Amino acid sequence: GTTMSSRFQSLLDDDDDLDENELPDSARLQVTHGFGARVSFIRDAVSFLTDQSFLYPVGKFIAQHDLQTHVQAITYEQPAFVQEVTALAVSPSAKYLAVCEFYATPGSKLGRAQVTIVFLPTRRHMRTLVNNNMDGPITCAAFSHDSKLIALQMGAPEHATCVWHWEKSKLMGTLKSRAPVTRVRFNPEQSAMLSLSPPMRICRLNDRGHFKDVDVPAFRKLGSSEVIEHCWLSTSRLLVLCADGLAHAFHSGEHAFAVRWWHPAATALGGLGLLPAVAEAVVGTQSSGGVEAAAGEAGADGVAEGAAGGGRGTEAATAGAEGAPAAADGDG
Repeated sequence: GTTMSSRFQSLLDDDDDLDENELPDSARLQVTHGFGARVSFIRDAVSFLTDQSFLYPVGKFIAQHDLQTHVQAITYEQPAFVQEVTALAVSPSAKYLAVCEFYATPGSKLGRAQVTIVFLPTRRHMRTLVNNNMDGPITCAAFSHDSKLIALQMGAPEHATCVWHWEKSKLMGTLKSRAPVTRVRFNPEQSAMLSLSPPMRICRLNDRGHFKDVDVPAFRKLGSSEVIEHCWLSTSRLLVLCADGLAHAFHSGEHAFAVRWWHPAATALGGLGLLPAVAEAVVGTQSSGGVEAAAGEAGADGVAEGAAGGGRGTEAATAGAEGAPAAADGDG
């Protein structure tokens, strides 16, 4: 939708064959509403600001939608030279938005990535961060708990995790991985501690910009299954979702329990492509503690598993109050 000045509208009403020389210099089109959404291939494309409002991309804009008033506001307009938005991230304070963008450059075969930080209360552009030594898009982004740092996960070929002090436009450290990383997060209280997956790993960033892996023997409980998603429930509690259908909870570096969140047999029906979206929905319970409640207060090593093989139905979504295994058989 658009609005235009009354002078421009009167000119259009008076003469259908308006000459270009008669157009007033002040005539401008202003976007007031966008229809639809553009969420494919954008990580965290729908990001909640509060319980009643969320951000999402529509066309070349980032819009904010209010669930109570159903009013849409345009928060950010993508620059003309930017080809696409690849990821979004909202700070824990809900004051800052990171828009990860990708654009072509003459000197790069793969293109170049940048991240724009927007101050949401005033929609003011704060910073644009560009790492000229890295090619490829940004696949994931996350703010630290105090919103001072931002971690950017780069795609191929480097697969590097870059941590910036965005207010100072200072690159604090870079960690390169051998395989693609789809999720990076900060510990809720320790800005120097980051978690990455897959595979599941914990790293610390020191003052000299070097990363050091933190050995967590309990991660062996994950087995060979691919890590689809993970999130911090608190500074000492970590939830890890795997492609085999199990959600593992870790407390202070120890494996606490596991519950089933996905039935592997669903992949035979083409459901594997839904795993990342379902995983993001499951980790959304971190604010209410729903996953821990579902597993029971005992926190035992109970795992809700059904028997392997065909002809079995989906398992129960929760373990019992004692953390014991639970399964529900069906017709398959």
